Amino acid sequence: MNETREPGPEADDALLEAILRRAEPRPQPSEAARERAFEALHATWSRRVAHRRRRRAVTGVAAAALVASAAALLWIEPPPPTAAPVVVTLVRSSGGALEVNGVSVPASAAPEAAGTLVAGDRLATAPGTRAALAWGNGSLRLDEATRIELRGGNTLQLSAGALYFDSTPWGHVGAEAGRLVVETRFGRIVHAGTQFQAALRGDQLRVSVREGEVRIEGDRLDVGIAAGEAIWYAADGRFERRMVAAYDAGWAWTAEIAPLEDFTGRTTADVLDWVARETGFAVRYGSDRARQLADSEARGIEALEPLPALRTLPVMTSLTLTVDDGIIRVDSTSPGVEP
Repeated sequence: MNETREPGPEADDALLEAILRRAEPRPQPSEAARERAFEALHATWSRRVAHRRRRRAVTGVAAAALVASAAALLWIEPPPPTAAPVVVTLVRSSGGALEVNGVSVPASAAPEAAGTLVAGDRLATAPGTRAALAWGNGSLRLDEATRIELRGGNTLQLSAGALYFDSTPWGHVGAEAGRLVVETRFGRIVHAGTQFQAALRGDQLRVSVREGEVRIEGDRLDVGIAAGEAIWYAADGRFERRMVAAYDAGWAWTAEIAPLEDFTGRTTADVLDWVARETGFAVRYGSDRARQLADSEARGIEALEPLPALRTLPVMTSLTLTVDDGIIRVDSTSPGVEP
């Protein structure tokens, strides 16, 4: 009986070996073909590397922008330092009533009731009422029917009426000058060491300068005003510049609400200097004797406004006083009278 055997692994190996012996060598590509293939492969590789670099650059820029945005969110730049606010106090009021933040207060009690004023506080004088405020080292006066609001720093808003400011009032020689910026619907009023007044009546702004210089800066108005000048400006664009004397009647109300001074230990010459500062008058001594008498201590001049004090001086001293064309002329009644 014949047995049939399955071919094993040895037969497969022998068959594969026989086939390989009969196979011809595989043809090799030419040198030019190999170079072309290498160049194509290198170009493909270069494009992929460049693409990856571009992606990294874009990703880096985006990452940097993201970091910057995050830093901006985390870092809030501190605001620039602001000037210290001026100390504002009501020192005198006369007449009927004064409104402090909408509350009516009798003029006689207003200085105590108001206390120190801060940004946002509002003051309004009724008809027939005036007020004087210490504005830092300066003196601020409000005429009747005037409304202001403190804006912080050295700024206030004038809505109606008239105000007067003296940056270096009598008794503050050597002190830093007071600073004030007045905002109106016509523009901002800024000054340089001065006495000036600003009046807002209806559709017209009037600014007068007794000493120093003032500038008005606005959308339609940009003008400088020197001492001895006044300007009128209306909402319809009308403009006028005039000369105004330091003792013009338009300044009279400012002296009527001047803070009262204590002249204890002061001289008559001090009183005259104070009156001159508040009225715009100039003092002229007629003789050396008159000047010597004025250097004596002032007596009986307490709690008086400038013009009443001026009228009292001849009664309390050996001086004669006359006022003419803005000049206070001071003479002695007798050359032999001792102070």
